[in-house]
Amino acid sequence: VLWSSTNMTTKPSTTSRVKVGRRGVLHWGETLNNVFMITSGSAGGNERLALAQRVQERPDDPGVWAAVLEHASTERSGTSAAALCKLYRRATQCIPKDRPEVKESEAYINIWLGFARELVAAEKHMDAAATFQF
Repeated sequence: VLWSSTNMTTKPSTTSRVKVGRRGVLHWGETLNNVFMITSGSAGGNERLALAQRVQERPDDPGVWAAVLEHASTERSGTSAAALCKLYRRATQCIPKDRPEVKESEAYINIWLGFARELVAAEKHMDAAATFQF
């Protein structure tokens, strides 16, 4: 139980079941498996899990995000473009945009280009065009 039934002002326990990343990689109730579309028993499941764990350790690293996004894009196995768009959006939200070295990173540029590509695949053309305004 996360909340005390006698004192509703008690804050949630720091040992709650869901670990939230420093910059919000995982939101309340999410797991690495559902955010990163990891299917147990799939050919690339273990590799994607390892990549997802690296993202959780370094959520502001564009290189780590680029690796997991590339894996998710190449090992689709029934993953929809809309699901990939959510993962790309999470990456763009977790990587800080105020550091000059990030904007100059090839991995960061590839994340935005991949995001636009997946938005087009999901038939969200206006959103895809808007990605280039970063």
